[in-house]
Amino acid sequence: MSPVQMLRWSGLSFALGGVCFMLFLVVHPYGEVAGEHVAHNDAWIPAHSFHFFGAMFALFGLVGLYVRHWEPLGKLGFVAFVLAFIGTAMFVGTGMITATLWPAIAEDYPPFVAEDGGMFEDPLTAGATTATYVFLSLGYVLLGVVLWRKRLAPLFACIILAVGILLFSAPVDPVGPAPWIARYAGAVTFGAALAWIGYLQWRLHSPLPGPQLNEAR
Repeated sequence: MSPVQMLRWSGLSFALGGVCFMLFLVVHPYGEVAGEHVAHNDAWIPAHSFHFFGAMFALFGLVGLYVRHWEPLGKLGFVAFVLAFIGTAMFVGTGMITATLWPAIAEDYPPFVAEDGGMFEDPLTAGATTATYVFLSLGYVLLGVVLWRKRLAPLFACIILAVGILLFSAPVDPVGPAPWIARYAGAVTFGAALAWIGYLQWRLHSPLPGPQLNEAR
């Protein structure tokens, strides 16, 4: 497989990741993240499988995006890439836990996944979750800014990338006051931005460094 083909496939991976992020919250039990009953909901495992696959596909997309545009992205773009990559990699981990381990914990030790249980109150688990969303937010907001400043993606795609990840990362009950609709809207807009940017990357045919993404609209 040629480098150009690999970069195009990474764009498709980014787009698939965006679709999976959208489906994650669309399928997820609305407004519920805590309690034994949620993990036993028929939608829980499919939703968090989209969570896992969305993050995994997005990792490949991020690498392809950076490899193609590393020079114009510059130092700030490198920082954005590293932060987004770390946050997305951590989100792969949380997706694997929630899709596979969480239902087993809910079955064997329900108090741990209750609203006041260790999943939400223990400093280690809560801190890891918080760190994941901090890295995601900082990375993708900064990436959106750099992509727009360097004219590597359409302005509206950069806006919904940044706004979407902030809404998606908003802390909802039982860890924060944000309404569930904010997280739902964030998943849809953030996922749409990834799908858009990934699709534009997939459409490119020329060798590196190639045309800018906004020239392929």
